[in-house]
Amino acid sequence: PPGVGEPIFDDGPQIDGPPETGDPPETGDPPPPGDDGCCPGTTLSLDEIKKRLEDIYTRLNWRAEGAVNILPCGDTTEDENGDPIPAELEYKGDGLEGVIAGIEAITKSLDNIWAATKCPPEIEIPPAALPMFWEAKRGEIPQLVVVWRKIEGGGSSWSMTIPHPRAEIDADYNFDFPTYKKGGNMASVHLTDNSKILVNAFSEADAQSILNYVLLLVDPAFIPAGGPRVVYSTNVADLAEVKVKAQYIKKYQGHKDTAPLWGKHLN
Repeated sequence: PPGVGEPIFDDGPQIDGPPETGDPPETGDPPPPGDDGCCPGTTLSLDEIKKRLEDIYTRLNWRAEGAVNILPCGDTTEDENGDPIPAELEYKGDGLEGVIAGIEAITKSLDNIWAATKCPPEIEIPPAALPMFWEAKRGEIPQLVVVWRKIEGGGSSWSMTIPHPRAEIDADYNFDFPTYKKGGNMASVHLTDNSKILVNAFSEADAQSILNYVLLLVDPAFIPAGGPRVVYSTNVADLAEVKVKAQYIKKYQGHKDTAPLWGKHLN
């Protein structure tokens, strides 16, 4: 028989003694009891939680209501689907619903602004519509500045200067500028004091059609005695060939002024 301390079996794992165990896991202190001594406490009392919930309710328990102007510039009154565009987008709702509705309306308005400004216009003539300077024979030159815009598509605008307008022309004058096709050719008319009328047009016929009307607005005292002489030059600039219409007109007292006497939109 095996002796004391000798293995009973000749092969297989032998156990020399009980397995070693590690230190027991650390545990935190139990949460302190609540005021009633039975339940774990919190950092906020029930009264404080109630007050905070009431504050949240008060902040959200109101109504948002208003309207945002979303009508685009120009003569556009329909969207790409042919549906009428409302002048204003109304929003209303209670609490967060009203806030979200207001944000959506403002976002729509901002989308319209971004669509109109994200691409800079091709500026072919300074669009600020300021008076033009000439080495004239005398003093300040009163003038009309007409802003033209594409008939289709909007976008870029161009200005035309009419020196020495007739004295009776004021903001109530019934202007009737014809439309014409703008282009890279130019027609010019020199007045008696060396001031000029310049028209960039697609053809000589286009230039003459607008000059026929513009010259009616000029003080006859500044038109040469033998009648105006039109000088027509071809391919003077690389300008877009588009149909344009008069959109806005301003009157300046002189070519050194930066503020007009008056201005008005044209139909």
